[in-house]
Amino acid sequence: MKSPLGLDAKLPVLELLKQTLLTLWWKRSDVIRLFLPVMILMAVLDFIARTYFQTDTVQEGVSMSNAILQVIVLVFTILMATAAHKFTLLPREQWPSNALRLLGINEIRYFVRVVQIGVIGAAIVIGVILVSLVFGKQAFPIGLMFGAMIAIYVSGRLSITLPEIALGRFSQLNRAWDMGKGNGSMLVIVVVVLPMLLTVPFMIPSLLTENGVLRFIATFATYIGSLISVTVLSLSYQFLLDFYEPSSSYSDDGDQSRDDSTEVAEKKSDHDSFDA
Repeated sequence: MKSPLGLDAKLPVLELLKQTLLTLWWKRSDVIRLFLPVMILMAVLDFIARTYFQTDTVQEGVSMSNAILQVIVLVFTILMATAAHKFTLLPREQWPSNALRLLGINEIRYFVRVVQIGVIGAAIVIGVILVSLVFGKQAFPIGLMFGAMIAIYVSGRLSITLPEIALGRFSQLNRAWDMGKGNGSMLVIVVVVLPMLLTVPFMIPSLLTENGVLRFIATFATYIGSLISVTVLSLSYQFLLDFYEPSSSYSDDGDQSRDDSTEVAEKKSDHDSFDA
């Protein structure tokens, strides 16, 4: 995808991460109001599922109670993600009052798009594996590795327009693919690598520790990492949209959001000057 000047954008991932952390910090009262209740609730449900309904062996399968709790956590995750996109991209008066709310059509469409991306990724992995088996069973590991790499790349490219779906805008997969052109590796970092770096270090102890308090804290920390990751995705989308479609109606909707970001940057500049 080219800008009106025929240029390509390069996502400044580290700068977007830095802006995300500053924004969440300077707006921490709003972050607490919007997201703390849902994150605590998800951590509690996840803790209950793993502590009281976790089966000991694979043969036992997943208990019905555990499955129901995990589905509820998934619903809350979608609600938190869509609320985070709105919090990052929309004017304050258009924010939801709280991430805990009823599922709407936008949240359902967001979930459907996530499932679509997952199905496409799985189909790519299976297809590459089947092709590799033509060369014998010994080629299976290579096929799996290459299939996973291609699937991760494609999923990263297709995820860039998830924020606009959360805002209720119609967006086709080919639009996401075009918008991510030239930034495939950066989007893999935004969509896959960064979330893993922010959540896996807490996810592992939450699965391994027997201490209930530590398990709850680690689980809660994974949702904080998820919030940061979703916000970075929102800012990545905003960056590419402003570059490629500066005259879009969405840019007009986002004036207040960018004003807030400018305010954050100015606060940081003032803070740095004070420190100096």
